[in-house]
Amino acid sequence: HRQKVQSLSNAIWKRCQNKSSSMQDELHANSLYVCLCGDVDGKSLDCFGAALSTVIGMNLLGYASILTLSEDHAYESHFLETLSEENPSKPTTSCNNSNNDYATCEVAIPGNTKASQSKRGREISETFIDLQKQSPRLQSRKNITAETSWLYMKDNAVLCDNAGMALASLVGNMNCDIDKQKLVGESGKPQVVSGALYKMKRDMLWVLYDAGCIDNFPFALMELGECEEHLSSPRGLEWVDASEMLRNEGKDDATTKADETMVLQNEYFFLLAISISKKNYKDAQAYPYLYAAHYHRDAGREDQSQEYRLVESMRLYSEASRVASQYRYDEKDCLQLMKHMTTVASLIAKDILLLPKEAGGDGKVARTWKSRENAVAFATWLIGFIDSLLLWEENEEKQFVEILGTHHKHSLGKGFQLLPEDIRVTAVDKIYSQEEEHQTRLTAISEEELIYFKHPRSKRLSKGGMLMQALTKKKVVINEMVMAMPCISSGERSTRQRKRFKTD
Repeated sequence: HRQKVQSLSNAIWKRCQNKSSSMQDELHANSLYVCLCGDVDGKSLDCFGAALSTVIGMNLLGYASILTLSEDHAYESHFLETLSEENPSKPTTSCNNSNNDYATCEVAIPGNTKASQSKRGREISETFIDLQKQSPRLQSRKNITAETSWLYMKDNAVLCDNAGMALASLVGNMNCDIDKQKLVGESGKPQVVSGALYKMKRDMLWVLYDAGCIDNFPFALMELGECEEHLSSPRGLEWVDASEMLRNEGKDDATTKADETMVLQNEYFFLLAISISKKNYKDAQAYPYLYAAHYHRDAGREDQSQEYRLVESMRLYSEASRVASQYRYDEKDCLQLMKHMTTVASLIAKDILLLPKEAGGDGKVARTWKSRENAVAFATWLIGFIDSLLLWEENEEKQFVEILGTHHKHSLGKGFQLLPEDIRVTAVDKIYSQEEEHQTRLTAISEEELIYFKHPRSKRLSKGGMLMQALTKKKVVINEMVMAMPCISSGERSTRQRKRFKTD
């Protein structure tokens, strides 16, 4: 099986990769048309397209080959059992569809060098053995495995084990941007997009949703929600009951169970993606939280009467950083994940903490919150977002998160300085308050009820610590000493650990 995968994927890369292409983030490298034709207008298959093509080819050859997706990578899986020579499409023994019942093959290795070709078809765990050999002294390379890697997330990857899910992955990856270089103001959204492509993508995802093909696929649900957000259909504007997903099980009373929580259909898809990720993928995916957070950020920014949505977006960003902190850190493995965290910090500053000056003036000013309680709740979740990133560094015993650098454009100090002093002081008090926590009706922030972040896990955010003290001062000053790593177990702090990577 592995030999077949290697031969097929090598042939695909050789034929579909345009020699003049750099293969770096091509705008439509994974579109339906390119996947079907291989090379159109100088474009080539990207890693996802190559993995999908390999899986399709294996199935055409009669092998039971499954497209397997993490949040940022694609590879092949197949039944772990020995396959019958008479019927290679079926395993000799039954499986219960657990990820542990499958073997994997690496296929999405770009390039046509002998080194690249030899890596295809191997078990993905061998990728990490190679990393350890390349950097035997680098401790992070020793600790990371396919199971603890965000790029591979082996135990919680999505197995597209039917044609509908594989098709949904292809449709969901369709890029509707036309010119990503032209952006709309500070929003960072492409100015030129294809409405026709959005409509086709949206309608195909609806067909797959109605057929039950994406019930277990958070990514496809998120993409459908985003399509409805950008180009709404009549179904997308319907109100649906989301109480089952939002109800706080800790508040078990008849009134709560009888209440309905109505949301628009597109928001429902984001909530459903989070719910499925929690239930079926051990809450191992950060993207469902990011998609939902972006949705609430845009809604709260566009409608001043829905300020509470900005608080909910910050809560969801905090959940995304919590998920990120569960993975072992490696610079290459977590490259895209770290980019997302940096982007989130930028969005928080530009879209929430800052507002354009009135009367068309240039520049921006700090947001004036209509509700003081909204501002306090937001501040607690901003601390929650930072808390998980600090904890991530402390677990790895080194500093690597760009936005935690004291000189970063969107550093911790600059962000918190945009919140009034009294809001910051109240938020810190809330976080460490000993009063009995009020059981909210829902697990998400609503217009009627707020939720606050509680109990930081990072040592640097300990009660009374230098960092917490700095956040409550009139002028927020956070220097290298405040951000220094806490002492490691040996009682000594390495001078190397005090140095933060220069990213600016």
